[in-house]
Amino acid sequence: MSFNLKAISLTTLLFATLSSSAVSAEQLSVSYCFGDRGGLIPKAFDGTHYPLSFHVDGFCQVFKPNRVIEGTRNGLRDIGIAHSSFAGRYDDHLGLLQYPDTFESAEGFINFASSDEAKSLFQEFEKQANVKFLGLAYLGSRNLLSKDTIRPSDKLQGKYIAVLPRPGVIELFREQTGRTPQKAPAHLGHRLEMIQKGVVDYVDVNSVELNEFWRGNRFIAQNLNVNFVRSSHSFDSVIFMMNSKSFDSLPGSKRDEIEPTFQRITRKLSMLALDAETELFKRMSNSPLNYWEGAISAKKKKKCGGTCPKNGACPQQFFAKKKKECCPKNGACTQ
Repeated sequence: MSFNLKAISLTTLLFATLSSSAVSAEQLSVSYCFGDRGGLIPKAFDGTHYPLSFHVDGFCQVFKPNRVIEGTRNGLRDIGIAHSSFAGRYDDHLGLLQYPDTFESAEGFINFASSDEAKSLFQEFEKQANVKFLGLAYLGSRNLLSKDTIRPSDKLQGKYIAVLPRPGVIELFREQTGRTPQKAPAHLGHRLEMIQKGVVDYVDVNSVELNEFWRGNRFIAQNLNVNFVRSSHSFDSVIFMMNSKSFDSLPGSKRDEIEPTFQRITRKLSMLALDAETELFKRMSNSPLNYWEGAISAKKKKKCGGTCPKNGACPQQFFAKKKKECCPKNGACTQ
């Protein structure tokens, strides 16, 4: 993937060049470009005495969210944080992170993220993207909102639904509804508008994002008259990566601190997201809105679908406990 100079103006390029790489010899520059729900990223870097110093900011003025990996590789920042769905462009194994039934719970995802299995999963990504993988962090589950009152006996068959185009999720809801889901807009406000106007019956939302919206817009939220379906049909996550030259240029003592430092940072971010999600579930179950926890009981079928790599093999470390192999053509998983 090449750096497209036509995509940005000369002024923007000058700004990026002047502000690229490390902020100073003592600080590592950290950037991200996605909706940071509740300012969790700065919180993950703050409040703990890390042996390394960081300067955290967004660099959306230079790149869109899908260009963070490329920007980090090209040295516009020392460290980049990107949604893990974009990493699948470099290694299609990584699409499995968002696939239904890969993880049974948020806690299961967080435990995996801090394991040696996660590091093994990203080895190919490191080679293809030419960056240093630093860690994986949980950023909330995806659930459903509906304008109509929901009953536990309700089925999704025939319903119109809008979801973000994540691996496996499209197939899941096509099977559940009998219709191809619409592509949901990235902005939460636009998704809520789709529900209010009756464009679709359901939209999927991130739990941490919805909780932050509820906290900051309580009056508006309580008068939206939407109903919450705790489906947890997919999990969102972000990856931390470092420019290879920045990593190699660190003194040996500081280079040794990178891995343990980011183990703490990614763990802290995961727990902040989990706390926000728990707050949302408690908030929604105690609200006057209809709350349905046992939704989409048949959602997690033992299928791999089209998210498997071309050769049909899943990473052995990734499925060590489940002992599955992917068969991309027929969607079957064998024990």
